[in-house]
Amino acid sequence: MDRNSEIRHLLKEKQGLVEENQLLGNLIDDLQQLVAEKDEAVLALKRQNESVKRQLDAAQSKAEVERVRDSTRANEEKRSLEQSYVDEKEVLMRELDRQRKEYEQAMESAK
Repeated sequence: MDRNSEIRHLLKEKQGLVEENQLLGNLIDDLQQLVAEKDEAVLALKRQNESVKRQLDAAQSKAEVERVRDSTRANEEKRSLEQSYVDEKEVLMRELDRQRKEYEQAMESAK
């Protein structure tokens, strides 16, 4: 191969390497863009995950408040029923005592 042919061959190789380098540069740019998009997607998912966690925590807190409220209401109803029972029992005991005294007086009067 003469000197000119060798130079042309080297120039073609150089041009091929330049083109390959440009393609690799484009691939690198594309990969960097994909990485940036992936990073944005990951951040968006993290924000969404945090939002869902806050919503879940709020729902659990609300459910806990409702459970405590329901339990408190049930305890108040129970105490109210117990007090009603005690009050009714006292009324019945007084009535029974009154009737017993009347009976005793009637028995004394009958003697």
